[in-house]
Amino acid sequence: MHALAGERALNLLIDRCQTDLACSNSFDPGEDIERVRTEVGKLEGAPPLEIFFEKLRSLMYSPTGARMVPYILSRAATGDLEPFYQATRPRGPSPYADGMFLSVICSEGMALMDLAAARQSANATLFGDYRLRRQAEACSNWPVSPLDDDFLDPVKSDIPLLFISGEWDPVTPPELADQVVSNLTNAKHVIIPGSGHIFDGMSGIETCLDPLVLGFFETATFATFDDSCVAKMEPPEFLINLRDAVDIEN
Repeated sequence: MHALAGERALNLLIDRCQTDLACSNSFDPGEDIERVRTEVGKLEGAPPLEIFFEKLRSLMYSPTGARMVPYILSRAATGDLEPFYQATRPRGPSPYADGMFLSVICSEGMALMDLAAARQSANATLFGDYRLRRQAEACSNWPVSPLDDDFLDPVKSDIPLLFISGEWDPVTPPELADQVVSNLTNAKHVIIPGSGHIFDGMSGIETCLDPLVLGFFETATFATFDDSCVAKMEPPEFLINLRDAVDIEN
């Protein structure tokens, strides 16, 4: 799923770049990707291509990271990997609970997956099966809990439920929430245009998104729910040159 969702998100990002005057005048991400695929592996000290693209996919989790992708691809296509390393280098201890992640993914996603079919689908994308291979390797050494027979049965409920997705999410795209909502009778799915898995960098978080969510928590009803402001939320402008590179340095 990561590779398929990542390719979908990258294609949407490229489309956005092509319609953005500053980005389209500065970059051609589609052409740069092809140059990266043929040239980066020849550079001394370069990461394997599968790791290069997996780290780019991870950048697309947030609009703040996604804004850097065309610039990083453009520089990498010319043999300059410094922007890539600056944007993807670790910054302190990992904030993630890896044990919790493995306990869930190994017992659920990996255990229920047709791994061969998933790898075949992933290898048809730019990102390949790197993520699947590494997770399968980790899960081979991690305890797995048995699941109930009805674990995959769709949840059906009339409880008010609000789902929020990012249009460019490179791991859980909006269609997954659509599938869940289709079995619910009192649910709303809001898609934030140009956003990712998280919303860092989007405009309108404090004036639109936060009040929307807090209002729903207070009322637990869609009778007065108005999400029209979401259409006006915007991702940050694309990084064009190093003068704009505050995010890439921090």
